Amino acid sequence: MVVQAESGNQDELGKRYVADVIWNRVDDKDFPDTPLDVIYQIDPVQFATTVNGAMGKAGYTITEEVFQIALEERESRTNSEIVYFRTDEYGTGTSAFKYGDHYFSTK
Repeated sequence: MVVQAESGNQDELGKRYVADVIWNRVDDKDFPDTPLDVIYQIDPVQFATTVNGAMGKAGYTITEEVFQIALEERESRTNSEIVYFRTDEYGTGTSAFKYGDHYFSTK
């Protein structure tokens, strides 16, 4: 759900990058060890839609496309370095690239 909530207006590659942020964090010792814990991590908050109510209010559902993207990215990442993204400017970490509406960063 969070991939859709955070990147529903992006193309397939944009969705893949958001899924990569989740999986890269799961695999990184400095972040929680499960996707659920990563998505709902409070300090720092990466997925604003989980805390600002947008995900619940919009009634996002997991589409087959997003589900397949998340599974595929778990097995083979499009980008294995990114662990942060924002929509307005680069934030935490080292600026990496902008794609669609998102600015992605590494540690």
